[in-house]
Amino acid sequence: SGCSIRQPQPGSGIAWNPVAETCYDSARTAYAAVLNTLLYERVFPDGTPYDPFADGTGDLFALVDIHGDGTEELILLAANSYTAGQAGYVLSWDENTGATQIALCDYPSFTFYDNGYMQAWASHNQGMAGDALWPYTLYRYSKETGTYQPVKRVDAWDSTLGDRYYDMFFPTHVDRSGTGVVYYVMEPGSYDLSAPMDAADYNAWQSAWLDGAEELEILYQDLTAENMAKLREASP
Repeated sequence: SGCSIRQPQPGSGIAWNPVAETCYDSARTAYAAVLNTLLYERVFPDGTPYDPFADGTGDLFALVDIHGDGTEELILLAANSYTAGQAGYVLSWDENTGATQIALCDYPSFTFYDNGYMQAWASHNQGMAGDALWPYTLYRYSKETGTYQPVKRVDAWDSTLGDRYYDMFFPTHVDRSGTGVVYYVMEPGSYDLSAPMDAADYNAWQSAWLDGAEELEILYQDLTAENMAKLREASP
């Protein structure tokens, strides 16, 4: 058939369980199958089980051409569960193989930009960032792999929450701007607080990768049988 085995990219520690692909003749047919599997079989796109709450609300999906290349991606936010059981996905479809591919999996709180970057917000804010910043991972889309690759992990320390964090003291000498907040721009998968940044330096770093990019407006739909039917009707 030419279809391959899914090899999803790790996002935030979610256990991966690659499953065999099924071929489809259009992206929307393939995406409808993914949504159907989640809604009725309670299985995520990577083959792991989903344990939603009984009320059946809170799961969202969107079809959008994120990369401006004329093809739709499926964004799936499965948030109708306890925090550790939630997951968000971006899926693409390969017309040559008729198979879907997981481009991203992380906690289902996404912000996309029109320059290929996106932010996946952390499930918890358990450190010292407070209201200054919600921790997130910054990703960038790779055309070569067709997946989002993690670029940096970001957190902060708001001194109003305390001047000591474990065995560290708030780095007042770094806070040249006098905001009372320092930022940490770390390598993906690490949690290294050895290089705090002043607010001005953090803002400059953020401006550099944004480079004038605009946030994409994503129009999500509730994952319901009615909306699923509309998707199938729109499939070629």
